[in-house]
Amino acid sequence: MAKEGAKRTELFTILGEFKEVHNKETGYNEARFVPKSTKHFRTMSYGAPKNKLIAATFYNTVSSRSRNQVAYHFVLLGYIAKYTGYTVDELHDATMRIVFGTKVIKLNGEEITVRKSLSTTANLPKYEAVELIEYDLELCKQLEIKVPTKEELGYVSD
Repeated sequence: MAKEGAKRTELFTILGEFKEVHNKETGYNEARFVPKSTKHFRTMSYGAPKNKLIAATFYNTVSSRSRNQVAYHFVLLGYIAKYTGYTVDELHDATMRIVFGTKVIKLNGEEITVRKSLSTTANLPKYEAVELIEYDLELCKQLEIKVPTKEELGYVSD
């Protein structure tokens, strides 16, 4: 345990995963952290203080949607809006409800139906943004709307 009032200084971040390995000495399986890049880990740990107590904090990392994914979703909705006559906002709300569903919450004694959000604070996982865009593209296909690819529109592939 670090001394009370001890200051922590970030040393480095390393990505990796816990693997279950069998310990021949104890006969038990145990979790072992395996860096994604052992070369990067060796390089970074070389400069770490030796023979001193350090703290390690592990986070679960889930890639969140990119700005390009959100922009591409809204471009596709623009094509659908032009075809259907609905607004982009109406279509966005509808597609979010169709793809991710809704739930009912109770607020101040009133039941309200809510849906998932794409906003910055929502941290929509990248795979869900892909699912949303795939739905948009399928809808365009069903409506026979010809849309440029995201690469043709200048978006980097996510």
